[in-house]
Amino acid sequence: MAQYLACSAPEEDSEAYTVPSSDLLSAWKTAVGDMLSGGDCSSISLPTILTDASYEIGVLTDGGVDFCVLASFQTDSNDWYSAFPYGAVVVNQDPNAKDLSIDIPHPIYDDQTFRQGIAVFKGTDARSFTLSGSHRKANAAISCQGSSYKIADAAHNSDHTFQMSAVAIKEYYAALGKDFTSIQFHGMGSTCPDDDVFMTHGFKTSPQAGEKIQLLRDAFKNELEDVADQDRISMTGDTDCTLTGTSNTQGRFYNGVDLDDVCTTAQVGYSGNFIHIEQQRFIRISTAYDQKWINALNAVNFAVAAPPIEPVAAVPKLKLTSFDEGGIMYKADDIVITWESENLPDDEIVKLSVHHADKTWLTNIVKATANDGSYTWKVTNSLPETEDLILRVRSETTDKRILDYTASFRVANRIDITSDNGGSYQSGDEITVTWNVVDIPNVKIDIFQVVDEDYNMFQMLIRVRNTEDTSCRDYTSYFTVLEGGAPDPSLTLTSFNGGQILTRSATNIEFTWDSQGMQESDTVQLAFMRNDEPKRFNNYIVTETPNTGSYILPKLESWIRAGDDILVRIRSTDDTSIKAYSEEPITIEGITIQSPAGGESFSAGDEVAIEWSSIEMTGNLYLALMKGTSWKKTIVKTLPITAATGEYHWTIPDGLEDGSDYNIRIRSVEDTSIREYTDEFSITAS
Repeated sequence: MAQYLACSAPEEDSEAYTVPSSDLLSAWKTAVGDMLSGGDCSSISLPTILTDASYEIGVLTDGGVDFCVLASFQTDSNDWYSAFPYGAVVVNQDPNAKDLSIDIPHPIYDDQTFRQGIAVFKGTDARSFTLSGSHRKANAAISCQGSSYKIADAAHNSDHTFQMSAVAIKEYYAALGKDFTSIQFHGMGSTCPDDDVFMTHGFKTSPQAGEKIQLLRDAFKNELEDVADQDRISMTGDTDCTLTGTSNTQGRFYNGVDLDDVCTTAQVGYSGNFIHIEQQRFIRISTAYDQKWINALNAVNFAVAAPPIEPVAAVPKLKLTSFDEGGIMYKADDIVITWESENLPDDEIVKLSVHHADKTWLTNIVKATANDGSYTWKVTNSLPETEDLILRVRSETTDKRILDYTASFRVANRIDITSDNGGSYQSGDEITVTWNVVDIPNVKIDIFQVVDEDYNMFQMLIRVRNTEDTSCRDYTSYFTVLEGGAPDPSLTLTSFNGGQILTRSATNIEFTWDSQGMQESDTVQLAFMRNDEPKRFNNYIVTETPNTGSYILPKLESWIRAGDDILVRIRSTDDTSIKAYSEEPITIEGITIQSPAGGESFSAGDEVAIEWSSIEMTGNLYLALMKGTSWKKTIVKTLPITAATGEYHWTIPDGLEDGSDYNIRIRSVEDTSIREYTDEFSITAS
């Protein structure tokens, strides 16, 4: 069951994780609470919002023990993959089960912990088992803890079904007045090379003698024969390992932080109810080590009284009280931003800033101002009018994680020029300028001129401004006044004219160009082309953008094909004969696949020659068989890049289902955004 759920879960970068609603989170907590309360599991009535998400609850008997299971099972795993990856909960129905919960927040990222977790759960007679249902990096959106963690990360998001399971567990034991222990298994990489196992309470302070965590560490050491191996089993204070789990939202909650604050507030003590375990890979993939964990957990008396939790300090908070319903801000207006603060010192300094709706920074309002609850700001004319924005207040002296955002708002101009401006005119032509205003009684109209003697013309623009506030204004686009005939329309690229290398990590890539005989209101298209004869289309950079002379590509998306013979093309969207190419090719980092080319038919036992080029790349490649967009089988997990071209011969295994939508994915091990797929081919069983 655990393997089915883990293997069906959304993969890294799949964007297949569905963010649960507040109603679903509430229903999940209620369902888990009902499961823990005992009674007839089959009589528990799931809320409609969970059954609509294809979740079921029922009894599973394994080894003579009845388990109450909340999970989603469907005939077509692809349906489950794309819709409701919320994980699963299992409760041991034996009333004498131990007051332990075995919890797996990263079943895919921390390889094999899903398998290890269910083995330990069964072998220790623990009461509950909780499993997250998605790769922690399935979606690009960030979690409530900021850019270090993604929204699907169960250990770092309070609005997650995995967190609701923790809430239900804590409430269940609190109602009984009983102690309990949550054991959360993780996997470590190379961060702590001196440790094979590292245990913490989600807190950096060393535990006291005789606590559960110390007993568990010593019991696990006793399972190892080699003293050198025993020395690599550690807890907080034993080594310098930094994987202390202090930002883990379940750990913070179990350690006394309010649920509403677990994303932003660290614990100041620990309850003993939470043990965070990091392990090297060889331990979590081994059934022999499963048994060592089972033996160690069974050897510890978890009824040992935990130390009293230190009181959580009054939580410092900032809350914006203006623009909490969004709305419109007008450029050049003086607006009063207000906020409230709690439990911050009198000399606290705060910072006010404007952000995009996804919380990425746009511009500062004031870098440092007194925390007096009010600041008057003249809305900046440079703010964009085409997107939702938000304001942020943030502590600068106590803790920069103390912050708050407004609801989203739009920026508008009280003066909005509406006439068709820009273009070319002859001396003596009449130009009409029209505009709309909001609450402005009188305006002044000015004209500005820039002479270009080389082309026997001059450029002009018109400004309409408030007579009482010169900062409230709007401009036409530049327009050209010609003394002679108009030049033929043309485009010329002024950047990426050959030799440049675009890496996948590049951001805010600027393409620039000059134009003649064209208007700023015209639009152009930018594309990557193959330097063949004739030139072949590769990928769009942007299908349409104003002819302003500059376009910024936020990042090089993974679907943009690699190559060392790439040209940049710019052309008019109105007249495609007006175009220009970069003078010499550029290089785009990545992978191109030559074979299989797609359309082939293979059978079990056939040998497939996989051929590719890795352009401007180092490190290792990972080859996988895909069916549609779903992973099917690893071909080779780590293949060093030793040359610009590569070849790998693979034999089609038995046991694959027939299908015409198979393809091969090759991606970088070190940077999973660098990837390429073959076109689809067919596989038959024989």
